[in-house]
Amino acid sequence: MNNRLVYIATLLLLMTLKLNAHNSRVDSLKMILDHTTNPIEQINLQIKIAKASQPIEGIQYAQEALMLAQKHNIPQKEGLAYEVLSLRQRKLGNYAEAVQASFSALKIYDRLEMHKAKAVLQLQIGTHYANDKDFINATHYLNLALHNFRSRKDTSNLALTLINIGEAYRSMHEPDSAITCFSECLELNKILKRSIIEGYCLGNMGLAQLEKKQYEVAQKNILDAITILKKLKDIYSVVIYEAYLGKLYAEKGEQEKAEKLLQKNLILAKENQLREQVRDINKDLAEFYEKRTQYQKALYHHKLYLAYNDSLVDKDNIRKMERIKSEYLLEKKEANIQFLHQLNNSRVRFIYVISISAAVLLILSGFLFRSRKLLKNANAVVLKRGKEKELLLRELNHRVKNNLQMVASLFNIQARKLEGPAAKELKEARMRIEALALIHQKLYRNHLNTMVDMENYIKELIENLCFSFGKKLDVTFELDPVKLHIDKAIPMGIIINELATNTFKYATAQDNPTLKVQLSEVDSEIILSLKDNGPGIEENTDPTKQNSLGMTLVKSLIKQLQGKFNFDGSNGCQWVITIANNS
Repeated sequence: MNNRLVYIATLLLLMTLKLNAHNSRVDSLKMILDHTTNPIEQINLQIKIAKASQPIEGIQYAQEALMLAQKHNIPQKEGLAYEVLSLRQRKLGNYAEAVQASFSALKIYDRLEMHKAKAVLQLQIGTHYANDKDFINATHYLNLALHNFRSRKDTSNLALTLINIGEAYRSMHEPDSAITCFSECLELNKILKRSIIEGYCLGNMGLAQLEKKQYEVAQKNILDAITILKKLKDIYSVVIYEAYLGKLYAEKGEQEKAEKLLQKNLILAKENQLREQVRDINKDLAEFYEKRTQYQKALYHHKLYLAYNDSLVDKDNIRKMERIKSEYLLEKKEANIQFLHQLNNSRVRFIYVISISAAVLLILSGFLFRSRKLLKNANAVVLKRGKEKELLLRELNHRVKNNLQMVASLFNIQARKLEGPAAKELKEARMRIEALALIHQKLYRNHLNTMVDMENYIKELIENLCFSFGKKLDVTFELDPVKLHIDKAIPMGIIINELATNTFKYATAQDNPTLKVQLSEVDSEIILSLKDNGPGIEENTDPTKQNSLGMTLVKSLIKQLQGKFNFDGSNGCQWVITIANNS
């Protein structure tokens, strides 16, 4: 849960860049750029667009500004372009590229004797290293920035640097050095009078004092920080500090108080969609209950921790995939150039063979031998590219899953601001999107390109619905190890989502609600059955003839799969769906 440095670094970025990502502003800047011919004005506009755009587009505009500044020999603008390029790379998690761009800018500012810009870059480089957990280099550059800001009496940047270097020392388990930095920052803030700086300094100082087991003063500082940050509506930081406060109570032996605070904090994290904090608090609760020998509760929270941990993005893996993708594109370009060069050589040799009839046989033999060697090399390249394509396809599934989860989160946020049927429809749409996202998650996690393990997928889909509805339901699974092609798995997943959603809506109002899900493969046919013990359907009501969105989806998708279905509403609701598995 050690995320404070990252959070402060993000705050620094916001204060440095003053980002305004409104699409209307970006579009206006692009229109102005299209009608501008002055190089300096073009560079300024490109840098503004780079700051206001999404990271990938921002990198493109920053690179264009950099090339234009180099072409017209404007070193100050060149340094600024490198600086913005560094911040955009860091936004994508490309810390090595971010550091390289920062150093390029630092060389320019050093040559131009731009001391303030140089100090800001040293702070930037330090936070790059800290985010990459290279705390040795981080403290080195942060101390350089600290020295420069002291000499310039730049109180605002000095305070930010002290927070970052203090958190770096705390991450290196040097609490005394961290406390010294936070204390000095608090003294400076008596001049600045910024509540957010006071909140972070008090909170992080409390964490350092907790590491030293100075419980009373740590408790006071953390509580003061929580009070300040609640007023600022900084829920993210409040959740983190309250989780540490729960651990503090546990270490002091105040077990009941610790348990109550951790459980309350878990609810707050869930309500605000803070998935990393939900994961970490579940881990803290699992360890808390294990120490108290409450193994059933410990196991429950450990399972939740593993579930959330698996669902979070693996940033190191993404960076590796990005590097593989970049290397693949570069090698492909080089291979094309080499192929064209070889083809040109072959044509020259062929013309030379025609011109010199006496050496036809010898040159032809050499040409055939070389062609055979090239074919062998080409086959090796094709094999290598096949493996790289497999990795890229896994990354594609990963990215699609992440994008679908982002859309689902946006629907969830909007639904919380609405009431009545609109909120209900958004919630159902979110669950449909999450069903799609789960398909792509299964593909990249299980190293499968196009085949989905339906047994595990159905279990996780039903468990996600249980979590979303927050209702208790006794679910029984009888699932054969069936694998479906993604073209069949996606509509099948939506069908299951719709039918199971009906069970959660109408069958959970009574005592001891149950749902039985069966999946089998018989004679190349997939048979899916969902049966609940709900109130059933009246004789004159046939759900298959209703025109609701959910039922329309189910009937349309079954037709798309060239399947058939049976419905029985006499004793609860039972759906039996049969499709051909000709994957």
